[in-house]
Amino acid sequence: MARKQDAASIATPKKVYLQSLGCPKNLVDSEIMLGTLASQGYQITTDRSEAEVIVVNTCGFLQASAKESIDAILNLAQEKESGHCKKLVVAGCLSQRYQGELPKELPEVDLFIGTNDYPKIAEILSDLPNREYIHKPLYVHQADTPRLLATAAHTAYVKIAEGCNHTCSFCIIPKLRGKQRSRSIADIVTEIKNLKLIGVKEFNLIAQDTTDYGCDLHDGTTIEKLFEELAKIAGNHWLRLLYAYPLRFSDELINIIASSENFCRYVDIPFQHINNRILKSMRRGSNGDYIRSLVERLRKKIPNIAIRSTLIVGYPGETDDEFDELYRFLKETELERVGVFTFSEEEGTPAATLPDQLSPKIMRERREILMKLQQSISLKKNRGRIGSRTRLLVEESSDENRGWGRSEWEAPEIDGRIYLEGGRSLAGQFCDVLIQNAGPYDLTATPYANS
Repeated sequence: MARKQDAASIATPKKVYLQSLGCPKNLVDSEIMLGTLASQGYQITTDRSEAEVIVVNTCGFLQASAKESIDAILNLAQEKESGHCKKLVVAGCLSQRYQGELPKELPEVDLFIGTNDYPKIAEILSDLPNREYIHKPLYVHQADTPRLLATAAHTAYVKIAEGCNHTCSFCIIPKLRGKQRSRSIADIVTEIKNLKLIGVKEFNLIAQDTTDYGCDLHDGTTIEKLFEELAKIAGNHWLRLLYAYPLRFSDELINIIASSENFCRYVDIPFQHINNRILKSMRRGSNGDYIRSLVERLRKKIPNIAIRSTLIVGYPGETDDEFDELYRFLKETELERVGVFTFSEEEGTPAATLPDQLSPKIMRERREILMKLQQSISLKKNRGRIGSRTRLLVEESSDENRGWGRSEWEAPEIDGRIYLEGGRSLAGQFCDVLIQNAGPYDLTATPYANS
C-alpha cells in the first residue's frame, strides 16, 4: 500500500479538479475524495484547465453509463496536453468493473481506483508505485470522515449503507460495490446533526436498498429504528427516503413517515415491473399483488404522498400481454413520478444470458408508450395542485424576477421545478407559495400572502 504523505509533500498544495458521474451514491464518494484531498493540503478547483490532478469518479452500472464515463475520461485527458494536468485518475464503478481491461485500453490514465480505495486517494497520490488500487469493496464512511459537499449548501445526500445483498438478475451493482455494509444509527444521526450545523436543510437518505438497512448488522438495527431516531432530531428540515426496495416496506415505517413533520411525503421505490413471471425472473422477491397492496397502503396512511418508481421495459421474453399488464398498472395506480428504462444486456448478469432478448426498436417503442402515459398522469396530478398552498425550499434566489425551488414532492435533480414569480426569496430558505399554473413536469407559483 502507498506510504503516508510526508510533511514536505503536504506543504506543497496541488490543484485538483474532480468530475463526478452517475448516481447520488457516487456523488457522496466524490465528496469524500474532495474532503480527504482538502484535508491533506490539496486545493480544489472548478477550472479543469488549471488543475494539476484530474479525478473522474465513474459510473459503470450500464453500458450507456460506461460509455459516458469513457467519453469523459478521454475528454479530460486532453488537459494533459493543453493544460497543467500531470496526473489523470479514474475512480469508481467503471474501474472496479473493468479492472483488467482499462489499464490496457486507456494508457492516458495514470491511476485507477476502485470502489474501496477512494478514501485513501491523498495517500495513494503521494506516490504512484502502481497504476491500480482496486480491492474487494469493504469500505463504508463514518460521520467523521472528511467530506466536502458538492451539492448546494442547503441539501445533502446521506448514505446510510453501502453495497447490496440482493441478486436481481439484471443488476451488476453487488459485484461492483460488494455486500451490504450498514452504518450505525448513532453515526448517521451524528452526521445529520453535523450537516445541520453548516446549514443543510434537506437530507436525502440513500443506499443501494434503504429499506434493507441494518439487516447485515445482526443486532436488531432496522430502518424503522433509524427513522424513529431521525424523527427526534429537532429543527426545520426535510428527511427524504430514496431507493427503497419494496419488499421490506413495513406498516411501521409508513406510520413513522406519516407522523413526523420532517419526513417528506415522498418515497422512491423501484418496482421495475408488475408481471409475476417477470418479477420472478428478475429475482425481485415480490409479486404484482404485493406491489399493488404497497401502493394502496402508502396512499391510505399518507394520503398526500408522492410515489416515485422506476420501471424496466423489454426484459427478455416480455410478451405483449406482459407489457400491457405493466401499462394497465401504471394507468390504474397513477404514480406521481416514474422513470422508464429499456432493458440493458449487462455482461456478468444472469438476465444477459436469457433467451428471447427483445430488439432495441421494440424496447424503445414500449418505453415511449409508458412515458407518454406518465406525462399525461403527471400533468393531471400537477393541475390538481393549482390553488394549493405549498412549502418550498428555494434553490435559486428571486426578487421581482423568476427564482425556483422544490416542494417535498420534488427530489433534487430527478424531478421538476416550481418557479416562483414575484416577491423575494433566498436560496436555501423555506417559504410558502401558492401554486398558480402547471405543466407535466414544472409548476409556477407566487408567494403565499400570509407567509
